[in-house]
Amino acid sequence: MAVLMTCGCATTAKLTNTGQPYCLVHDVTEIAHTTPSLRGRTAVCHVCGRTTASSFDLFLFHHFSHIERDSYYCGCQGWN
Repeated sequence: MAVLMTCGCATTAKLTNTGQPYCLVHDVTEIAHTTPSLRGRTAVCHVCGRTTASSFDLFLFHHFSHIERDSYYCGCQGWN
C-alpha cells in the first residue's frame, strides 16, 4: 500500500539509496503524520474526469483535505 506524503500525494517512488518513500511530482520525502479516512470519498481523473472510489493505490493519487474529491490518473491518455 502506498503512503501519504505531506504534499497530499500517495508515494510514487522510493529513494534508491535509503528506500524512503518519495513523491516525484513535488520532490517531497516527508510522510504525513496522519492518514485520513477515504471512506465514502471519490477521486476524479485529472485528464478525462472519470471517477472511482478514492484509494492511496491509485496512480498519481492526490488527496485534497479541503474539498470533497481527490484526483488520480486513470490511464486514459496511455502509459508512455
